[in-house]
Amino acid sequence: MVIRSVEEGLRINPQPPNPFVTEKKLNEYFEQINNFLKTDKPIPSSLYDSMKEEFEKVKNIYEQSNTTLNLYHISHNFYSRTAMFFLEKNYEIAFHNFITALQFLLARMKIRTYSEGSLDIMSRYYHSLCIRLAEKDSKKLVFRESHIDQFSKMYNHIRDIGNNLDGRFYVIFDSILGIYLHKTYKHVVGKTVYEEEDLDILNSVEKHLLLLKDLALNFPEKMTYNLGLIFNLLYRNYKFKLYFYLNNYEQSGNENYLTSVNDLTRALRSSSQEAKRVYEKLLSITSTPNQKKILEERLVGTIIDTLYSDYLHSLYVTFDFFSALRHIDKLHTYLVNIVFVEKKHINKSQLDYFSSEMLMLKSFLKIILIEFELVKLARDSNQKKIKNIASGVLDKIRQSRLIFKYKHDEKLTNYQLQIITRTFSGQISEYLVHELLLDMTNLKIKGEVDKKIKPLLEKTTDTSHDKIMRNHRLNKKEKDCPDIDVYYDLSKDPLAVFIKNAKISRNEKRKIYKELDYVNQKGVKKIYYCINMLSNMQELNDIKDFFNILNSKFSSLDITVLDLKSLFNEILIQFNRNGFKKFNFSDIDLFRFIN
Repeated sequence: MVIRSVEEGLRINPQPPNPFVTEKKLNEYFEQINNFLKTDKPIPSSLYDSMKEEFEKVKNIYEQSNTTLNLYHISHNFYSRTAMFFLEKNYEIAFHNFITALQFLLARMKIRTYSEGSLDIMSRYYHSLCIRLAEKDSKKLVFRESHIDQFSKMYNHIRDIGNNLDGRFYVIFDSILGIYLHKTYKHVVGKTVYEEEDLDILNSVEKHLLLLKDLALNFPEKMTYNLGLIFNLLYRNYKFKLYFYLNNYEQSGNENYLTSVNDLTRALRSSSQEAKRVYEKLLSITSTPNQKKILEERLVGTIIDTLYSDYLHSLYVTFDFFSALRHIDKLHTYLVNIVFVEKKHINKSQLDYFSSEMLMLKSFLKIILIEFELVKLARDSNQKKIKNIASGVLDKIRQSRLIFKYKHDEKLTNYQLQIITRTFSGQISEYLVHELLLDMTNLKIKGEVDKKIKPLLEKTTDTSHDKIMRNHRLNKKEKDCPDIDVYYDLSKDPLAVFIKNAKISRNEKRKIYKELDYVNQKGVKKIYYCINMLSNMQELNDIKDFFNILNSKFSSLDITVLDLKSLFNEILIQFNRNGFKKFNFSDIDLFRFIN
């Protein structure tokens, strides 16, 4: 008797099907699709339809014969290729099929693992598919309950397999959750104005993130990276909800306003701290350089998030304006340290954002101080015309102040608005630095000091008073000889300190280049540039890159870049530790003066 098909053979002799025979045609389709994937050409619909038809036949055979192992094997291969077929057509369908493929792969590996050769081929195959999914610009992928169910099943399989799961697949499963988290969040993060319906979306996103967090809390240690990412996204979600309340509810118009803002700023801090703990733990067990670099960048981000949440809490909950200034100053100092000491890059949009926050605070402060002046003018002037003008402008000023949603206390009455030229401001900075350094010659360095500033202070305490000169010219007869703001006239190792209080513009860069070229010719090898980083927050990366170029160009020079405010602060701390205060003002006064 001639058996015409596998199905007929099974009916006559119900033995377990031979996979080499049963899957022969299906494997040929798999291989044809693989060839298209290698060339990046689109998979023809006719080929996909043929593969799907053959898959249904083989699937039916394995289901009838209860051959679960082989059923799971062909299923993960089919759904992974289905994902790639739909990648250009419908991202959500593609993603759903890819997760389904991973579920079947895990279910197959839970029964019996593959050979080493097969594991190597499959890990590289699935890793390449992850890259395709990550690089594809998806227009729509939203959080869905079905996705959470799929991830839940997937991680239940991972838990059951435990330590027997090959490490290469941890990376794949970790990657796909990361892709999911990034892609689903894209439809929320691009907005700048949030309406009532957006709050419903944000609440739904939060609910799903919390479900994923509960799953991720049970991940093996190797997979906790995405737990940190979930906390990062919770932070962003809370931040957008906070913006919604600030933009849509007046403080007096909603009785739950302050409670909601308070809860959200606390949730911001908590989620950033949780993410920080995750990344610190991962760094302690990670040895791969590339992975370490990624984790260190994530860790920096969580510290920035924590500092920013403290700032928001001071500004919108406790309404302590000066505390908010201190927190944004602390954040600024951290950013400067990250860029110039740890040599890391900070996202330009982040620097722009924090710079804008600083400008907002400064603008608000100026408005308040102008308001004080106008109140006094309207009250004290004997001229009716001036009183009327002051009162009219005062009404407009008060309306403008309310837009900020900031509050202030009586501390601001101790301040006044001064109008001075940038040149004069720079001269004051030069004078103060010189005077403070002169008085440092009588002190001893005590306690911890910023590691970049410490050598300058140590050199100062070892130098006699008359050797520290202000606005010094190395050769007064030369026309182009630049002024050195503070010069250490030492026969063995002369030292130059240049102070830059304004923005580092293109012209200022040319000036810096000329200064370095000149001192290099004159044998001054140790140079400090004290830059007002508060005025240059948006350009921190650019300034760092500029000085990297200068270090390469003037390789014989030892150039150190310092934050001007940090230098002031460290000197004042030394005065305190030595038993006296040089000036009777607080760190916040110093902050206001420098900026």
